Amino acid sequence: MVMTRLAIKDRTFIRNNPEKVVQAVIGLDFNALYLWAQSMPTPTGHFDYWVSNEHKGFQKVVSSKSISIEWLEQEALKCACFIQHLGAVRSELKEEFMQDVYPKWFVTNKGDKRTPGLLKVEWKRTSMCCLAAKTYIGIGDQEDGQKISSK
Repeated sequence: MVMTRLAIKDRTFIRNNPEKVVQAVIGLDFNALYLWAQSMPTPTGHFDYWVSNEHKGFQKVVSSKSISIEWLEQEALKCACFIQHLGAVRSELKEEFMQDVYPKWFVTNKGDKRTPGLLKVEWKRTSMCCLAAKTYIGIGDQEDGQKISSK
């Protein structure tokens, strides 16, 4: 999620930690990630939530899964979406990966213009200011000038 933020390469810190300096400011196309996430079952953590069944009304449901970045990384590795080399695919999933995942996510011929992976780098700059989601300006280190979005 894009928040209101100002980021400047080599001058802004991640979570205000001086040991974690921003080394690159990039714009990502999250549409593929969003659509993929919508198709996956949602981890709900150790929270109680209510489910409405037409024939039973509302009933309480407790999930034992926890919400975490580790879950998303595990799912990505499980379907091999973020691999850099084919050797990173688990051996028991390699055949399924080559048949189902590879042709959908990775460029398989010269005429194919799809970008592999869930996140596509749209642009790179040295600084960026976000006012809201999809409303930002990126400045610096590119021949084509500023990158502006005001959707």
